Amino acid sequence: MKRRIVQHGSSSLTVSLPYKWAKRYGLNKGDEVELEEKGNSVCIKIREEKTSHKATFTIENKDTFLRRYIISLYKQGYDEIEIISKDGLPLRRINDVLNELLGFEIIEQGLKRCVIRNVAQASDAEFDPMLRRAFLVTISLANGSLEAIKGKKFDELKELSKIQYTNNKLTNLCQRILNKKGYKDHIKTNYMYSIIDQLEQIGDHYGDLCDYTYHNNMNVDGKVIQLFENVNNLFEFTYRLFYNFDKKRMIELKNGMNKLNKELLDVFGNNYGKQLVLVQYLIQVLERINHIGLFLIDI
Repeated sequence: MKRRIVQHGSSSLTVSLPYKWAKRYGLNKGDEVELEEKGNSVCIKIREEKTSHKATFTIENKDTFLRRYIISLYKQGYDEIEIISKDGLPLRRINDVLNELLGFEIIEQGLKRCVIRNVAQASDAEFDPMLRRAFLVTISLANGSLEAIKGKKFDELKELSKIQYTNNKLTNLCQRILNKKGYKDHIKTNYMYSIIDQLEQIGDHYGDLCDYTYHNNMNVDGKVIQLFENVNNLFEFTYRLFYNFDKKRMIELKNGMNKLNKELLDVFGNNYGKQLVLVQYLIQVLERINHIGLFLIDI
């Protein structure tokens, strides 16, 4: 949309705010907003207490997308969610979802209605340490699962798979912060959001790998273990590159991914049985690493 600049007096220039936008955020005459210069743009920020978003939705008792609905609203920055069910609330499922959402708690609860509210505001300063922790937690999951498989400690895999939910907590919060406040370098917000999305999926792939190996009580061939270790090493390399980008090392990452992808695909020409599912999870991890690498070039 376009706005015309109006001059008041000798030194003041004003631009009107869109009425619907101001109404949506509860802005009235006399309220204060913050202005932040970002290159050739000026960002208007509203005080935190003015930006409380509420949402309401109705579900069936066995609604397949309940988890998706709640997490999506959390990531979008909503602070209060009302859930209504005609058949009674699936409270166990709702609480399972809330375990992945830092700051969200049920504050009202009935047989057919509950209200979830954000009880802890996340600040911009939390983003960087939360993102680094998400990387480190996922690396821990990757290396822990490899060592458990090497040592045939299948019971450990069951516990290790739960680390993916810690990954979810951290990545969900990071994406929520980006949607509510943006990244410190505003033009890179979308790229950072996409990187975090890939990191979350890497955690899911490692968690699924743990579950699959545990339930199949599966001995893994030395060749597959070596490929597993190589994927983990490449993931750690990507983590270091994220925090210390270098063009030469980026080329090294790309070459390593191409070589490893070929080695993983070559396994499918051999009789590895159920281990091929494990290899497929490793291929998916490698694809996510590749996406992160491409986004690193953009930021």
